[in-house]
Amino acid sequence: MIPLNIIACSTGCSSEDVAVNPSIEIGFVMQENKNKPPSSANWLVSKLIKDRLHEEFFGDLREIYEIRISANGIFYAKWMYWIDVLHLLIGFTSFNL
Repeated sequence: MIPLNIIACSTGCSSEDVAVNPSIEIGFVMQENKNKPPSSANWLVSKLIKDRLHEEFFGDLREIYEIRISANGIFYAKWMYWIDVLHLLIGFTSFNL
């Protein structure tokens, strides 16, 4: 994602010519934090699943989570993220942790 808080010149500008609006930057950071999956669920996964499976596991969870935010809102997405974590942990742990 590219933050929309940078105002740049159209041609021939140096880095000193680029301005940043701090209020927009704070809003952008807050929006990013709001849309993050539950960190406690991610911690649980990282402790119970082998490292070689993390990329696949977290990638699938994150993709579904982002779709649910768009379709049903943040509360529903976070709730279902936990359900998905518990469901997938059962499946992944049914064979050798």
